Amino acid sequence: MTSRAHPILTAGAGKTTLMYRILYFSIFMDADNQFRTIVIQYLQHTYLDEPARTTIHFYFNHQSTTDITVPRLMAYLLAELVKQRALNTTIAKLKAFKDKNFKPSDSDILAMLKEEINSYDNGVYCVFDALDEAPELDRLSIINHLIADLPSKARMIFTFRDLPEIANLFREQHNVRRLLITGKGEDLKIYINHVFEENPRLNRLAQQGPRRDEVVKTVIKRAAGM
Repeated sequence: MTSRAHPILTAGAGKTTLMYRILYFSIFMDADNQFRTIVIQYLQHTYLDEPARTTIHFYFNHQSTTDITVPRLMAYLLAELVKQRALNTTIAKLKAFKDKNFKPSDSDILAMLKEEINSYDNGVYCVFDALDEAPELDRLSIINHLIADLPSKARMIFTFRDLPEIANLFREQHNVRRLLITGKGEDLKIYINHVFEENPRLNRLAQQGPRRDEVVKTVIKRAAGM
């Protein structure tokens, strides 16, 4: 995996479910995020016993990102790292700010974040999920600051719907790999059949009208990869 990557997922393809299973849920359960996605769970489980590498994530929830700013995002990332393992220097600095009743400046937070990331010999996977839900006017600033301000050991993964206005934001970035992910018809078929089996009433309705196979084919066609 390159140090900069942004998978692009079709709307409804399950990007949030995929991403949160990447993070190993037993590590980062908290009040704000009660579940994690496939990619995150995979990364955390894979490197669970490797102290030289770790994984953090941020989910752009459209209901709570209206006031997201780059400094707040950096502070969140620092908090995620400190919850796992913190350098003695970071602990001392945070304690000093607390004792003096001072709030760390944006530059203080960024400096501590860089030190924490660089303390991992094999880097930190930073997963930013659902970028398309971030305020449209803030997306370019967020991307530019993350790529420019974070050290090379921050291996960033961005997920978003395949929207041209977002994809274009990455075109001038170097060392970026794009991966288009859509729902497969066979996977949708398995899921739809499971829904029928779990819902006897729905199954009966399908048998009274169109044949069940016709319903499955129609849903898959209309889903168009979603």
